[in-house]
Amino acid sequence: MIHNENLFIDDLNRKDMLYVLPITSSIPRGKIKKIISHNLPEGYGILGPDDIPGKKELEIMGDTIPFFAGEELDYEGQTIRLLYGPDENMVNTLRKKIRIEYETDFTLYGFRGYTPEQILKEKKVSRGKLPRKDIEYTYESGEYHLALESSNDTIFGGFAVLENSKLLIQGASQWPYFIKDALAKGLDLDPKKIIIQGTAGTQGGESPIWYPCILMFQAALAAFITRKPCRIIIPAKESLLNCPERSPATFKFTSTLTPKGRVAARKVEVDIDAGSTEVLSEELLDRLCLSVMGAYPLGHTEIVVKLIKTSNPPLDNFEGLGMAQGFCAIELHENHLASLLNEDPLERKKTWCLTQGKPFLTGGIYDIKMKPEELLEKAGEMSDFRRKYGSYQLRSRSTGRPFPINPKRGIGISLAFQGNGFISVPPGRFSVSVQLNANEEVSIRTSSVPAYPRTKEIWKETAAEILQVSSTQITIESIDTTKVPDSGPALFSNNITIIPRLIEQCCQSIKKKRFRAPLPIAIKRTFRLPSSRTWNRETFQGQPFISMSWASAAVEVEIDPVSFIPELRGVWMSLDCGRIMDLDYARSVVESSIYSTLHNHIRGLKKISDFPQSGSAFESKTPLPIHIHFYESRENKPGGLGSLAANTVPAAFLAAVSQASGISMNKLPFAPNHIFSGKGEKE
Repeated sequence: MIHNENLFIDDLNRKDMLYVLPITSSIPRGKIKKIISHNLPEGYGILGPDDIPGKKELEIMGDTIPFFAGEELDYEGQTIRLLYGPDENMVNTLRKKIRIEYETDFTLYGFRGYTPEQILKEKKVSRGKLPRKDIEYTYESGEYHLALESSNDTIFGGFAVLENSKLLIQGASQWPYFIKDALAKGLDLDPKKIIIQGTAGTQGGESPIWYPCILMFQAALAAFITRKPCRIIIPAKESLLNCPERSPATFKFTSTLTPKGRVAARKVEVDIDAGSTEVLSEELLDRLCLSVMGAYPLGHTEIVVKLIKTSNPPLDNFEGLGMAQGFCAIELHENHLASLLNEDPLERKKTWCLTQGKPFLTGGIYDIKMKPEELLEKAGEMSDFRRKYGSYQLRSRSTGRPFPINPKRGIGISLAFQGNGFISVPPGRFSVSVQLNANEEVSIRTSSVPAYPRTKEIWKETAAEILQVSSTQITIESIDTTKVPDSGPALFSNNITIIPRLIEQCCQSIKKKRFRAPLPIAIKRTFRLPSSRTWNRETFQGQPFISMSWASAAVEVEIDPVSFIPELRGVWMSLDCGRIMDLDYARSVVESSIYSTLHNHIRGLKKISDFPQSGSAFESKTPLPIHIHFYESRENKPGGLGSLAANTVPAAFLAAVSQASGISMNKLPFAPNHIFSGKGEKE
């Protein structure tokens, strides 16, 4: 088969191809009593767990997900069996005729009011000693209910065919070698006999991991059993059952303050809906613990995070893997403390935030080249935060009513970082190879999938500059596990922090050998953790990330006194993301991320006319004023920036709405009716 990454799954056809569809559960919880399929026409069949020759579960960084439901069902949409046949319409018709008899008491595992038996996993972190004196009072916040959403209209699927005694699987995935390993175990095959190729629609960043792998395994299993080409395509609406858009979580903070307002002790309790089973659980737990610490060194700290089993599908890769929610919660809590103490939140955050050389709660020293207080100051300066905050506070107190006749305004500010790379290195290695050919053409080989198209151009420009060739002479090989090395998953800005570094190392090595060795010259480099970066998951100590990017965001709103609909008056962000390789591109990524964050997590805003996403819920006659400032970083390495808006903008927005409405907003996704119903805490 000719490999063309511009083809989508539905473009892949064979004359003798079989169409595969999953038979899924129509109830969220219960047992399978009987599957009634009657007599299927010749050439049609059903596959189940007994047809899997190898392991019946997908393994992903210490967690497992079954390829098929067992006797007991865990969520609606879970795959029970596979139906295949030569005619797509007939397969759809037969699937509708198949009946499954269930045994159920109609109870669900819910997130609210969960029982101890629903706790899948728990992590506790404790640091410092309890204070004995200089305690003024203890403040216990209300709960923050943060369910971050993301738009997902992707059509998932997979194509598989046996060719020359090898199994070729094509599909959209950001981690090809993970799929190759999973399929080898599930089909009990030598990994050398499995080839994974990418298709159009493959995305890095926040795209799902386990769900595409399950579908590609299903196509591969059908092809392996029937010895015919097989294709599976799941419509977007059906995919949503397996890729839920939200990850509900609740956060509860209890802080004890000294007379000077310093937090001497803090307890944080976090519950997150993990779905029917844990996925990427250790990474999720660590990221939640780190994010609720925020950017503030403390005295005594206790953190308890629980993953709660529910009747929802397992969590997949989602925005920040918990960090966006954790940062939103801690920043809102700090804003509430500032309000209680009658302090300017900008000054409070600047006073107590982490600074260069100070130890964090993990015991590691964060090598912060840019001081976070400088980022706060710049965001405050650009937004005129001090004057506006003081003015809006005076106006709120002078009216004595939650809503006067005229619109009310508010402004909020937040600070957060983005951890680049996995906290613990996933299985496999991050490798890249570059080859300089005799015709002066350069080939870059990596299995990594960029989240943005411009990223590949930056890779080319990096190689072109070092090797002194035109970027038109550089090609990036299509993803094919027989041709490109394992570059790991395209998560947590690895395409910005790790892959460019490896490309640079390969090109520098080629440059040294270029005129002393015959062409072609091929160099492969593998990423290794810096010796200074140590992390102990058990003790929760050390340096958790490869590198960190920082940002501060300010948001100003005006609330209509009749409709309670907020209108955004501006968003200001100051960022330190290390070396910026393309300033215009970086700016467009941040702007896009701001729009995406607002679109996904905030409802009922007035529309921005030039909003780049069609069908959005925004309404306004003028574009949203966005002001972005990048610091000329003292760190010469590129850093990620894709999650910084998600980590900062929601908290700043809710703080602004809280000031304008007089009600402490503590819930995402936000909707104007939260103000009307008073959902939150009275200021």
